[in-house]
Amino acid sequence: MSDDASPSDYAPYIALAIVLGLFVLALVGLLVAALIIFVFTPTPAAVITPATNAAPLNRLAVIDADRIYTSAPDGSDQIELKHSGSVPTAALIWSHDGQHLIFVETERDRSRLISAQPAGEAPLILFETDRRSAPFYLNGSPDDRAVAFLIPSALNAMELQIAQTDRSNSAQLALAGQPNYSSWSPDSRSLVAHIGGDRADAFVGTYTLNDTQPHQIETSPALFQAPVWLPDNTDTWLYARQQGARGELVLNAAGAVETLATFDGGVAFTLAPAGQQVAYTLNTPDSFLYNGLTIIDLAKRTTQTVYKGNLVGFFWAPDGKKIAYLTGALVEPASIGRAGGLAAPVVAQGQRVLQLTWHVIDLTSGQTSDLNTFEPTEAFIYLLTYFDQFAQSTTVWSSDSRSLVYTGTPLIGKRGVYVVDTQQPAGSPRFIGPGDFAIWSWH
Repeated sequence: MSDDASPSDYAPYIALAIVLGLFVLALVGLLVAALIIFVFTPTPAAVITPATNAAPLNRLAVIDADRIYTSAPDGSDQIELKHSGSVPTAALIWSHDGQHLIFVETERDRSRLISAQPAGEAPLILFETDRRSAPFYLNGSPDDRAVAFLIPSALNAMELQIAQTDRSNSAQLALAGQPNYSSWSPDSRSLVAHIGGDRADAFVGTYTLNDTQPHQIETSPALFQAPVWLPDNTDTWLYARQQGARGELVLNAAGAVETLATFDGGVAFTLAPAGQQVAYTLNTPDSFLYNGLTIIDLAKRTTQTVYKGNLVGFFWAPDGKKIAYLTGALVEPASIGRAGGLAAPVVAQGQRVLQLTWHVIDLTSGQTSDLNTFEPTEAFIYLLTYFDQFAQSTTVWSSDSRSLVYTGTPLIGKRGVYVVDTQQPAGSPRFIGPGDFAIWSWH
């Protein structure tokens, strides 16, 4: 017998090699095809992720004289936003995704609207003008791609401008007139606006970006401030109209107008975050500022008065289960404004002796907690005077619906930024740091 292998002995190995070779060639072919598809297929447009789906941020943004800083809820991890110039009253907002702060600064004879990361990185000048025309109210679009802002105007008294947040010096005039209030559509393509207060030429109308003129939907507005565009991607708006001697709070669904409530005098209202409830309060001649707080369930069309008495403003919690409202006592006469129109703030000379008290209504249990009493800063008074408009651009509630932020001086403590834990009514407010104006991030 011979020790050399015959060709038949190698046949299985040759067959296996052929099979493996074919498999490798097929695999290489698939990889090449995939690479070709990857290289030559256009990249899809970026998808805007809603802020509610983003990682928790839960930070405060503070204006302290000419400084801007952010901090954790307990005041730690303070990060100063590097910039030059002074910051006008309340001229600061968070982007909805929490990645940018948009603010105004004035320096010498110029003013600038800037978008920057929280520490001041990657600043982008969105709008620049003279100091006298400095923007004073900012409202970012839901998709963070645009920001609406107001400026004083010698020709029109007030102008609403809109700038793109990814392009410098991109602002364009949208709506002119005073007073000037607006609300973004949920798709960030349009606004509903209330121009002119309750004057003869006043109106409520919609404006689509890049249009030349608004489309009027109401020519007899009642005495109110900010309209609301409902967050359901339809043409549905809340506003108030005058019908003879009576005011009406109405829901306009693409032209089908329904009266939700009637009133004498003026009204202020805000929408619950989910858009299923609207809360309103009345401005009457004998009230401190407003009187009563009533909630309308838009799905069931039911009405419930949850508070009877004077108040100066209210804010929905993000979870829609609680409302914080403030009552006030004016020890020394001083105007804190009425429903007349958002305007650039004028800092009063001398000391205001106004005391405010926080209260929170749990809408599930019906119980009310009485919280902290404090003397507010001028900036907080400014926010409170236009609370229905500021509720659409900022939040005084933490994203977990537990804490409130304010700026002022508590009965015991120094002036600055304070956080109130609404789940511990008997607890003392937490001092965060110095500041005149403070807001929470959206998530």
